[in-house]
Amino acid sequence: MGAVVSDLSPRNALTLNWESRVALLRDLSSNFQVGRTSAFTAPKLTIKNHRHYIDHQDCKFLGRSQRHGFPPIMLCSGIASPGCVAHVIGGIALVNVESMVVW
Repeated sequence: MGAVVSDLSPRNALTLNWESRVALLRDLSSNFQVGRTSAFTAPKLTIKNHRHYIDHQDCKFLGRSQRHGFPPIMLCSGIASPGCVAHVIGGIALVNVESMVVW
């Protein structure tokens, strides 16, 4: 697991795999039953990260920007290898939770 971000307004959780290549948006509003043996419910949305050189990690939900139409935004730190393995850099980015688009 690379990161978990929760947006409690619509009761969603976003999970990122280790290199943040795939994000899964899950609905937390369903009632969980104690003692059930089934795994997680299927995700509401699967989002592919097409920027293969950015590995988002350590994400924090920031909220929704009224100015930009209320998209859910998270702040993520991570590492990048822009075009070549010899150069590895780190940084932070504002990322849309529902589309994985970097602002």
